[in-house]
Amino acid sequence: MCDTNVAHMVSSEQRAVGPATGGNQRPVAGRWTGAFIALGAVFALVALVAIARWGLQGPHSVNPGPDEFGGVKLVILRVLEWGQFAAFLVLVGWFVVKPLVERRGLGFDGIFILVSFAMNIWDPLDNYFVFAFQYNAHFLNVGSWGGFIPGWQGPHPELWAVPLGFIFGCYTWSWYAAVRLGSFIYHRLVVARPDWAQWQRYGLVYLAVVAQSAISEIIFIRLEHWTYPTQNSFFVIGHGQYGWPWFNCIIYGMTWMVMVWLRESANQDNGQGLSFVERGIDRYQIGSLQKTTLRFLAIFGFVSAVYILIYFVPFNVIMMNGTPVTDLPSYFPVPWGGR
Repeated sequence: MCDTNVAHMVSSEQRAVGPATGGNQRPVAGRWTGAFIALGAVFALVALVAIARWGLQGPHSVNPGPDEFGGVKLVILRVLEWGQFAAFLVLVGWFVVKPLVERRGLGFDGIFILVSFAMNIWDPLDNYFVFAFQYNAHFLNVGSWGGFIPGWQGPHPELWAVPLGFIFGCYTWSWYAAVRLGSFIYHRLVVARPDWAQWQRYGLVYLAVVAQSAISEIIFIRLEHWTYPTQNSFFVIGHGQYGWPWFNCIIYGMTWMVMVWLRESANQDNGQGLSFVERGIDRYQIGSLQKTTLRFLAIFGFVSAVYILIYFVPFNVIMMNGTPVTDLPSYFPVPWGGR
């Protein structure tokens, strides 16, 4: 991905974590590793309990209602729905299944893809306090587990149409694409602008991932794949079904930029491929499977915390001061009814 002038960096998906090297060859262990593992375990427990309670209640699909949504629009929806799911399968197959079949350890990219997929669990947090986001109910959907997340305050979480095939793929490929795009730009800047400070390089990375977020969201809104039923007039361009909350790409871009930094910390780990939050795991005298599990929990804990604090908290604060959109078509179900 980058040439030999970038300190012979090796792409992190090609590296697996080997046994501890012993002596003084290994970098100083990350002092926060245990905390991130514990945080990941707590988040995982919350997620599993929420999913289990939702499953015991019996998932149900949300009806799209009588309003017309067919023809080319429906064809495009289906193509993107299952095309993105296919992208999810390809990424998991290449970066997770293939190394395991070949009896190689997972590199950072493989674990990050699994973590990106796991971020699906937090998707309902958009509606934690108010009903601020909705997918098109024509997607294959199973309702929502949001109401079982601790402290849930939003109205009628059962109306939220979680589109499994769509978001499995969308989360996985978009997060991974953003991180790889950011890494590519960062590496090129190391070569092209060696005199630049780190903040300048990451500033340009940030602008790139903000652009990716903005462009993709505007496209999906115009295709009627999702909408924002609650809108804050100061923070939205347009209004109604096609209103675009311009602040979204700013805070989502911040989340992605931190993920780029996390990946680069793995690239800079003296060839070991351990990111900032994983360093120190080699101290544990356990098998490779257990180490991989701990690496997943550490990354999952860090990424979940970043996602919630940088994206979901400000999103909810802004939307709590918004007003409902009352003229939505029936395939965007909302608690107050549509047009």
